[in-house]
Amino acid sequence: LLPSLIFAAGSGMQLVGPAVGGWTYGVVEEFPALLPSLIGCGLGIMALVLFIFVHKAFNKEEPKEPNESTDVKTVKEVESEECSTNASTATVETVETSKSVIFRWPIPMILAMRFASGFATFAMYEAVPLWLISDRGVGGLAMDEKAVGSLLCRSGVWNIFYFTWILPYCTKRFGTRCYSITTSIIAAVTAILLPFSNSIAVANVLHLICASALVSQNALNLAFTNNAAEPADRVVANGFAVTSETVGKAIGPIAFSSIYAWSLTNWGWNGHGVVFYILAAFSVMQIICVMSLPSYIEHGREQPPKDPKEIGAKDGQIVDV
Repeated sequence: LLPSLIFAAGSGMQLVGPAVGGWTYGVVEEFPALLPSLIGCGLGIMALVLFIFVHKAFNKEEPKEPNESTDVKTVKEVESEECSTNASTATVETVETSKSVIFRWPIPMILAMRFASGFATFAMYEAVPLWLISDRGVGGLAMDEKAVGSLLCRSGVWNIFYFTWILPYCTKRFGTRCYSITTSIIAAVTAILLPFSNSIAVANVLHLICASALVSQNALNLAFTNNAAEPADRVVANGFAVTSETVGKAIGPIAFSSIYAWSLTNWGWNGHGVVFYILAAFSVMQIICVMSLPSYIEHGREQPPKDPKEIGAKDGQIVDV
């Protein structure tokens, strides 16, 4: 439930944030972007303060027990030195192991999935507002900033509801792989239909469905990452995965804004749906990758699969493979 609440807050605010920006843009006539910028700056400072308090809460030192005698203290010192030596050895082994984690199947494919889902999600956040404010002659809806803000806010409220209740229920009911394929199909279909919406109401419904389906891929890919890695390697695997996803999130908006402008310049109305077709292609790629994942991805693995020869040797039996 906790990851679902985190995604609910994150995805909801990622859509409500631009809505607030649209509502407050132009309030100060001389500096139209001043108020939205100040709001963003204030929220950033608040997040930093909250992080400081959370960081302190998770890094409290355990109270030290009083030393009763010199002999006890000496024993504790010896134990501390042994623990320190063991910790150093374990650190070296962890560093050596982490070098091979990203090349252990299916981690490489999951890293590609995380990059693609991060790219597609943030590309959608950029492409949809550009399409909404475009003139109807080039396939847009010619909406102003405040109308765009209201549409995104409605989608944000839906995402909060969806990730809090619907996603956890459906994931438990149908399984992560099945539900990932389902949401990817929904995302692909709605992404293709979205640029051909003739009314704001239809566009809003298609957008909120498409947005929640795309962000669902991020949440489910996180579960795939944890289930694909062994318990000792999950920190390393998640570190690479988050980095890959972040790179995708950084490239997506830049790439899609450029592609959208280029397609309108060269093809006009006929090119206004290109970026949405690319979004659909990313969802199709997600389907193919999920179907290619090993079976243990559904529930995770507590230990690496063992070689049948090793099992037979350990049990004193001969196993033909």
